[in-house]
Amino acid sequence: MYKSSTFGQISKLIDKKLVEKIVNEHNADKHSKGFNCWNHLIALLLGQFMGSKSLRELEIQFNAKKNWHYHAKVGEIRRSTLSDANQKKSSEIFRQIAQEMVKSQNREVKDVVSLIDSSIIRVDGRGSQWTQETQTRHGKGLKLHIQFANKSKNIEFASVTGTNVNDITEAWKIEPKEGKIYVFDKGYCNYNWWHKIDENKAYFVTRIKKNAAYKIIKERPVSKGIRSVVSDCIIELTNKHPRSGSVNLLAGKLLRLIEFRDKRHGNTYFFISNLLDTEADEIADLYKERWQVELLFKWLKQNLKIKKFLGQSENAIKIQIYIAIIAYVLIQVLKKLCKALFARDIDLMVLIKIIIFSTDDLLRLSKRRSSSFTSSIYEVGAL
Repeated sequence: MYKSSTFGQISKLIDKKLVEKIVNEHNADKHSKGFNCWNHLIALLLGQFMGSKSLRELEIQFNAKKNWHYHAKVGEIRRSTLSDANQKKSSEIFRQIAQEMVKSQNREVKDVVSLIDSSIIRVDGRGSQWTQETQTRHGKGLKLHIQFANKSKNIEFASVTGTNVNDITEAWKIEPKEGKIYVFDKGYCNYNWWHKIDENKAYFVTRIKKNAAYKIIKERPVSKGIRSVVSDCIIELTNKHPRSGSVNLLAGKLLRLIEFRDKRHGNTYFFISNLLDTEADEIADLYKERWQVELLFKWLKQNLKIKKFLGQSENAIKIQIYIAIIAYVLIQVLKKLCKALFARDIDLMVLIKIIIFSTDDLLRLSKRRSSSFTSSIYEVGAL
């Protein structure tokens, strides 16, 4: 009787009908010659979980256990075939698959706070000449844009652009949800985008720029117990026409301006928000949560393959980044299925890598996990 491997169990969490729908919309398998988008997705996904350092290494790892190929509806792969697919299969296909999986995951959980940020994915070395076209003072390569729900650890939006694409350009693609609080830094300073958030009955917390024009409408009392909050004011932006021909739709709208002093580091911050009734220290704490999205970028770069690439072209690297996002979504789904037995994502990833081709049930193994993760490693290492 056939038993699915650990990787087979993981791949079944992907909605194959969804993948087929997106592939058919792009007619992407027309000239696939036996190596279709599903094979491509599964191969690169295995590379993410195995930490493959090259296409040659991925070829060996993928073909090592041929008995699972039939049930996973994949065949053997060749390094040259995978290289060609990385060049010719549009990264847009994998972007849509990743985005649909992100949407599906977030239908179940409604987080209140969303953190928005971007990070440079540096691309250097042979074959990286294409990065010169989008190189900026921040570096060359690509930029990963993320909307992140800190409470559930879910990615809510992800896109990859050139480094010369402004953060606010991608932020406009995010549809604000009523009741949500969006937290972001000064790189997303665009009053009309803030107005869009406000119009959708959502909220924002960010930092105001030094040259912002505003008038104080009312000074709110600061509680003596809140020593780090220096001032708390109701303000209105006064620059109705910040640039020639443009209109500031947020001008005249009542907003909060909070001066916060970080005594530990000696820094002073000015936070602006449309949260009119929330305590000043709570608004400051909301902005502090933004650090969590920085930790997400650090985790992705350290634990998934978005620093060392299995291709040189822009298309190949974008595909690999979107596959990494898919891998992250699957890890979060698996953590929920394992009923939070893994406190850290990396613990689950280590276990998956060890038993990737084992036919023992991943969920059963996770339930047998002892209080010490180390003992789990010894338990499954003998399989």
